[in-house]
Amino acid sequence: MDLAIVSNYGLNSDGGGVKVYTQNLVKALQKRGIRLFLLIREGNPTEVEEKLPENKIFYVIKATRRLNKLRPKFVLSQGGWFTAIPTMIYKMLHPKAKIIHLYHTHYDPPKSVKQKIVRVIERLLMTFVLSRFDWILFVSKALKENIENSGALKVSSRWGVLYGAPSVIYPYPKEDEIKSFKEKFGIKESNFYLLGHGLTALKAKAEGAKLLIQALLYLPDNFYLILTRNGRFVEELRRFAQKLGVENRVIFTGDLENPHVATVLSDVYTHITFGEGGLSLALLEVMAIGKPIIASKVGGVPEAIRDPSEGILVENEVNYVVSAATLLMESPKLRRKMSTISKKAVNKRFSWGKTAGELLNFFSNNHS
Repeated sequence: MDLAIVSNYGLNSDGGGVKVYTQNLVKALQKRGIRLFLLIREGNPTEVEEKLPENKIFYVIKATRRLNKLRPKFVLSQGGWFTAIPTMIYKMLHPKAKIIHLYHTHYDPPKSVKQKIVRVIERLLMTFVLSRFDWILFVSKALKENIENSGALKVSSRWGVLYGAPSVIYPYPKEDEIKSFKEKFGIKESNFYLLGHGLTALKAKAEGAKLLIQALLYLPDNFYLILTRNGRFVEELRRFAQKLGVENRVIFTGDLENPHVATVLSDVYTHITFGEGGLSLALLEVMAIGKPIIASKVGGVPEAIRDPSEGILVENEVNYVVSAATLLMESPKLRRKMSTISKKAVNKRFSWGKTAGELLNFFSNNHS
């Protein structure tokens, strides 16, 4: 066994961006001939996975035993303390093994006294455990800063960044998919469509969606907003649009089998969020498709988009969003230019083959 991945989310789980990242990383590693196996807590296991107990204590015990039996040369853990601890124990038992922990998730600042106490305990535990690791990796530089500033971890000098990459399947989408979407949601050539993928799922992104809905008040009547995914904030966003009187200009698609039908049919992609610790895979995929972008100047977003050639980065205020949307609507030439540049740039800087190679370099200590 070359590599074991100790992970909360499996390849067939509801793990969102972490799942998608893991799926593509696994495929890229397998293409390089790496023999790997995953020890997971959630999801329906595939032939290269084993589902362990969801109880975190039992998971630690079982994962430790399974690693000892598998005897991998390398171990990648991702998730919380329950994935890091069995990996640390395996390293203690097999000192020649190389181990890495990968962070994916943004941390919010603790608010209550209880949350602050829990955060201190987590920092002490994870700082101790990860000090035994060869590397601590983050999916963006901004995420490393977020985790340190939130008090969740004191990062050692052995840290690095392991970016994700777009994974758009070509050709996309099919003509019947486009026709069906247009008919279902009343898409017209005379209108100008802003798009937000997945802004209905998380609080920080839902606040970004509210900013976009508010922007409709100051944009011409032919501006519409498409919001995908049936996230837990959908009804709250519906009520917000109704309150502002723009409910007829906000299109909620729910979950789409192929979200990039909406990408292709929209005029501008809007990645407006109040919290983005990592590097959004949805954002990279939209860049790879070649759609002009307006995005918040937060988290890892500036690591993906070079403003103004590849997209427009804005502060999270309605007047900045309105100005950027108006500029792109009034200049088809600028949209085409931005589309061409961002598509070339993302394909040059980000690929899953490159990500897999970077990970193997970290394991072999060949990373500079």
